[in-house]
Amino acid sequence: MLAENAQVAAKKWLNLNTNKVEENMKLEKIYLALILLISSVAFAGMDAQFLDEMTMHHKQAVEMAKMAGKKLSSSSVRKINKKIMEDQTKDIAKMNKWKKEVGSEPAAATSEKHAGMDMPMDMNMSEMNNLKGKDFDAKYLEMMSAHHSQAISMVQKYLSDLSNPNVKSFAEKTAKIQESEIEKMSKMKKEISGQ
Repeated sequence: MLAENAQVAAKKWLNLNTNKVEENMKLEKIYLALILLISSVAFAGMDAQFLDEMTMHHKQAVEMAKMAGKKLSSSSVRKINKKIMEDQTKDIAKMNKWKKEVGSEPAAATSEKHAGMDMPMDMNMSEMNNLKGKDFDAKYLEMMSAHHSQAISMVQKYLSDLSNPNVKSFAEKTAKIQESEIEKMSKMKKEISGQ
């Protein structure tokens, strides 16, 4: 509605000055600036909400990876853990940059319950305290796969409402990466469990 009202007002303004070519050119520039402004307001809506939730979700994955990192015994599991931590840390910085560009604050510290998470991270991680070796690795892979599935669900929830092409592209790429990592972690878990 805001966008439609701005367009109507800008067109009326342009029509008032049909005899003044130079002034019309200036007004057309103002009209284009209004359209860009409206686009940035739309970005600050669902796009910002998605970025907030995905940032918190990524922060939680990074924390899980840090907590698990020292106890992981398999080199392949340590390798994917490190990749998840590094990639999602970069994604967090990217999402915070986008939020700053539109004058919105970066997401707050990791929330234990967000974006439909079923259990607080501490409860999940506490289940792992008594596990070691292959059992720990298998449980970590199971938990991180579930966490990735939640990120994919979040993308599906927001994708049709995202208006910023960079954010939409990022969301689609995130879902594909996480689907690929789920597949890899599933294979790793089978190898570890001897299935």
